[in-house]
Amino acid sequence: MPIVTVWDNDEKTVLRHVYEKSWTWADFKANLMQCREMLDSIDYTADLIIDTRNGRTLPDGAMGSLGVLRMSTHPNLGKTVLVGTNLFISRLYNAFHRAYCDNEHGLALAPTLDMARTMLSDQKLYLIGLNADDLLAVRSA
Repeated sequence: MPIVTVWDNDEKTVLRHVYEKSWTWADFKANLMQCREMLDSIDYTADLIIDTRNGRTLPDGAMGSLGVLRMSTHPNLGKTVLVGTNLFISRLYNAFHRAYCDNEHGLALAPTLDMARTMLSDQKLYLIGLNADDLLAVRSA
């Protein structure tokens, strides 16, 4: 499958979407349903890492299809960190997330998977990652 969702740890407190090669909006929707089922199986909050390092950034029809993000909210979904994308995609996702989602958490941007995991466990780093410009400053320092 072009998008796979797995538990990132044995405690099932972090989900990880892994984007591999090309994917379609149908793949994205199917993955969202799988993610919802996984979140339904727990009774606590789990965070999410979206790993796009090996995937194509966005398939055709992005502007018309991003409304599907409304389906991405779940009462058990906590913080989200995006790994391996550019600043434009991060800001685009954040804009649609704020417009369509009722989840209070924004999307943080991390340069590596290890940094994403660290950001989820360190609130100060997570807050820096919410402002991609601040994260870029930290990375270049």
